[in-house]
Amino acid sequence: DGMTIVRVERARPNSVPPLAQIAVDLRARLRARKIEAEDAAAARRFYDAHRDSFTTRAWQVRWAFLDSSKVAPRSPREADLRAWYEGHQAEFAHLDPSGGGIQTRPYDEVRDQVARRWRVEDRVRETRRRADELAVAWARGRGGSLPQGATAGGPAWIVEGGPLPDGLTRALADSVRGWDGAPRALVVSDPAGYAVVAALRYDARNLPGFEVVTPRARSLEADARLATERAGARAWYDSHLADYQTGPGYSMLFVTSPLPPTARVNVPAADIERYYKEHLAELGTPPEVHVRHILVMNDKKSDAEARELAGRILSRLKRGEDFAALAREYSEDPGSKDHGGDLGFVRRGATVPAFEQAAFALTAAQPLSGLVHTQFGYHVLQLLERRDGRTPSFADVRVDLGQKVALQFADTLARKAALDLLRKAGSWDSLLAQSADRLLPSQFGQWYQGQPLAGPAALDGLRADLLNAAPGSVLPRVYRDPIQGYVVAALDSILPPKQLEFEEVRDRAREDQRLDASRRVARERGDRLARDLESGMPWERAVETVGAETTTPLMGRGLGLPSVGPVAGLDSLLFGPGADTLAVGAWRRLDTPRGDLFVQLLERTLPETSSATAARGQLRATVLNRRMYDYIERLRERHPVEVLRSDLAERIPPPPAL
Repeated sequence: DGMTIVRVERARPNSVPPLAQIAVDLRARLRARKIEAEDAAAARRFYDAHRDSFTTRAWQVRWAFLDSSKVAPRSPREADLRAWYEGHQAEFAHLDPSGGGIQTRPYDEVRDQVARRWRVEDRVRETRRRADELAVAWARGRGGSLPQGATAGGPAWIVEGGPLPDGLTRALADSVRGWDGAPRALVVSDPAGYAVVAALRYDARNLPGFEVVTPRARSLEADARLATERAGARAWYDSHLADYQTGPGYSMLFVTSPLPPTARVNVPAADIERYYKEHLAELGTPPEVHVRHILVMNDKKSDAEARELAGRILSRLKRGEDFAALAREYSEDPGSKDHGGDLGFVRRGATVPAFEQAAFALTAAQPLSGLVHTQFGYHVLQLLERRDGRTPSFADVRVDLGQKVALQFADTLARKAALDLLRKAGSWDSLLAQSADRLLPSQFGQWYQGQPLAGPAALDGLRADLLNAAPGSVLPRVYRDPIQGYVVAALDSILPPKQLEFEEVRDRAREDQRLDASRRVARERGDRLARDLESGMPWERAVETVGAETTTPLMGRGLGLPSVGPVAGLDSLLFGPGADTLAVGAWRRLDTPRGDLFVQLLERTLPETSSATAARGQLRATVLNRRMYDYIERLRERHPVEVLRSDLAERIPPPPAL
């Protein structure tokens, strides 16, 4: 894509990290290798067991390319040239500009051109003749000597669906694949001349080697494994039918009070005008000033030095020197320095208060500021352009605002209609009758707990009220549908749980089966770890043997494990009192929802006083803050970032050094 510049910041000699540091990465690599090896072995087993599935057509082929530019040209006879000229006179005709009509250039005038053209065509004819001779020889089962300048390949086998031999183009291979016998040969045009391809032998039931059909074997094995998984998922589903039932179902009536079209809503002009006055700040455009500045920072020099340098720059500007040139030379603002200090248009609230006050105080008569002091240093500002804020007139926005207010009125009208319907409909039958009298759209629907949400069932409040409703009753409130309007609902009846069909939960059943299998594997690993520990194997070696991970948190009573949380029985196991309390160095296996948890007690520390605990927490916070600060500062040095908003550019004071 282009050129890359790389700068080496630091180099260090090769070193071997400790196993504990890279164990996770090594485990992932070994797991990936194991999966790849298992996939390859499974594909090979499938190939060996289903060889008939891989029998296909195969051809033993040869091919050659004849380059016409490498054929020695013949010397034409005069008769050959004149005959070629006679056959191509139209190519030498032209219109006489003096009015003589179409004229043909005489032979003697174009003889050299005719000779060149004849030699080119003769080379092509000779190349084709040689290609035809070679094709006839190969088609008769003879070897056939290669013409001068020809390049050839083969004999080699090509298998339907398999890779092509090096040098054989796909176009030639496709020509051969259309044949069902051998020997046969074909001559085809080639960009450099002609190509010849021949089928020497044909095998209608060829069994290619595994290496040739590895991709296809893997694909078929994956399909077979998927079919097996589906069958296993079906068996799992059949044996766990109770897990694939919905909760209770609800048969409901929904009546919608839609928002009336805004064109039919009568909005008083006073309401539109009141909305205009209340939202003036949103409708208008704020004032802006286009300024540039020169910044002299005081982070690497004293405040007096920064002020003195900024004062000299201001004096030179007052004498008429170019602002942009001085900004490029002296400004320490990396974001605007190369642009002559230009900051573009600035709105109120976009910069620190002192800078904003100075910028908006500039006028066309007084475009240059004095020294402006902020937390960044000393600035000198220059006004380039001012754009006053504009507030549109009421007449300009009356139509658009009328639409907004009308939409609010429409929402209110729809809600009032829904509330009135709710008050007057005391039962399911009454709600249905009221909706018919008011010509409101209604629909019947069912929703089962645990099923996907659709239509009004997607409204959280409606589902919550269903749980406490009695059959035949109207739900106690109206519900806002973001698209349809306001909904009033009634519960017809509560339906018994429904058994889900396998096709509805096929993916879920397959995942449940996989989870069960992974739990069995985890249980086997836990059993192996327990046996190794019971036999006296050191903790670190036993854990690495089964591919588990160890963390050594400092725990207190009631705090739980990091990233795991509270574990039943863990506190009593570690802190007692009781006969099961662990001794230092002892271990125990606990069953948790996430799997087996092995706990070993390394040491016990004496309880700290409250003051020592607070001091320790404060020290920990200080260390973390300083490390984070140092990390951010290193990132700033390595990856400079231009912060355009000055209120975000303010640097926090550094925490105490460690």
